[in-house]
Amino acid sequence: MRAAVDLVQDKDRICTFFAYDQIEVLGLRVVRSERSAKRLAELVELHTKGKLHIHIRQTFSLDRADDAHRAIETRHGRGKIVLTID
Repeated sequence: MRAAVDLVQDKDRICTFFAYDQIEVLGLRVVRSERSAKRLAELVELHTKGKLHIHIRQTFSLDRADDAHRAIETRHGRGKIVLTID
């Protein structure tokens, strides 16, 4: 985070989803998501209308959840890892 602050002139282009203790120290903006049934319904509606596109990198059946976690831990690739329930 400190390296990003040193490299980027406009701090508004930097945000964090994890280092909340550093936000104020580094002068960054807070990014938090609202998790609620209402927000989920809004996102589903946007997706249904074709206005929200989610790139799915890979899907795993629930019995392969351990493989899904390993895929996430590699931090390689773009898109979401999805568990399917059959």
